[in-house]
Amino acid sequence: MFCLLKIAYDNTFHGFQVQPGFRTVQGEMLRALRPLGIAKIYVSSRTDSHVRSVATVVEMECHDVLKVCRIVDSIEGIIVLGYATSESFFKLRSGFVKTYWYISPCRTDQGALSSAIEQFLRGKMNNFSKDSEKNVILEGISYINDSSFTLLVFSGRAFSWSFVRIAGETIIRRALGEIEDGEWNEMLLGKRKSRYRGRAENLILVNSAGNIEFSKYHSRKIGKIREAILPELAWASLLDASVLKFMDRIGSLL
Repeated sequence: MFCLLKIAYDNTFHGFQVQPGFRTVQGEMLRALRPLGIAKIYVSSRTDSHVRSVATVVEMECHDVLKVCRIVDSIEGIIVLGYATSESFFKLRSGFVKTYWYISPCRTDQGALSSAIEQFLRGKMNNFSKDSEKNVILEGISYINDSSFTLLVFSGRAFSWSFVRIAGETIIRRALGEIEDGEWNEMLLGKRKSRYRGRAENLILVNSAGNIEFSKYHSRKIGKIREAILPELAWASLLDASVLKFMDRIGSLL
């Protein structure tokens, strides 16, 4: 039997994937679940060091999904939001649509931002990945442009966290007028790499959605994880009504 868990985690991890010598989400889960004979964990979407997630789906072979939930939920910095079982392996990477938010604590001109997004989507988006050979499949990029921040929403089936950071920061810089036409056009044509990399604290994995119905798991740590994830997203000097409303949107997902 295969178990699927929807989890959230804070930014105290050195990314999701196992890395020797570092505390990662996958590494901590494998360590805790080793007594159950679980040696492999698959994930719908990965994150980089210090990137938080509101909803990631993980999959593994197991015999007792509720026991797995209790063990994973006991790991510091991780909570379980829901669980499901399947008789066959579910291809998470291709079967789930993932949504990332890239947030910048600055206001951009709405017309310039809209234009930059439209031009970006017509360009060679693969060029904005660390590995330009990997295909990028986006459903689209939407945005919220407010007086104190700009939020870009990336949704799709095939792209990486690094792509969102690079693309998000580059689009915003273009909207701010910091990238001239010549450089911008060369990037869109795949002739030049972006010089912007974005910041980990500006990125959050918001959702992983697929054709699976999850049963809700009532974690006792829900309040603690909210406290860990939400405050860092509201820059101390930007606590106006719009930011608080935006934060409530994240809180409603937990």
